[in-house]
Amino acid sequence: KCRGDIDQGTNLIEVQKLLMAILNNCGNIYTHFHFLEETQRCFENLRIVLAASTPDMAIDDDYNFFFLNALFQTKELCFAPAA
Repeated sequence: KCRGDIDQGTNLIEVQKLLMAILNNCGNIYTHFHFLEETQRCFENLRIVLAASTPDMAIDDDYNFFFLNALFQTKELCFAPAA
């Protein structure tokens, strides 16, 4: 495909995954330095991005990593390091 032929839905999914990765990694860094308010903010924003996701994303392995990480982090804030 040429660059101009890329589906906008595919672009949106890639941007959402990038945003989730950034939020996850920032949360991991904040957790390491015990910045709890910033960690909480990253976690809340990650949940917002997940809530805005489309059903198509559920089959994506990267999306599932962030979804499961957020799902099991309901009480304890611990971000999993991601590449």
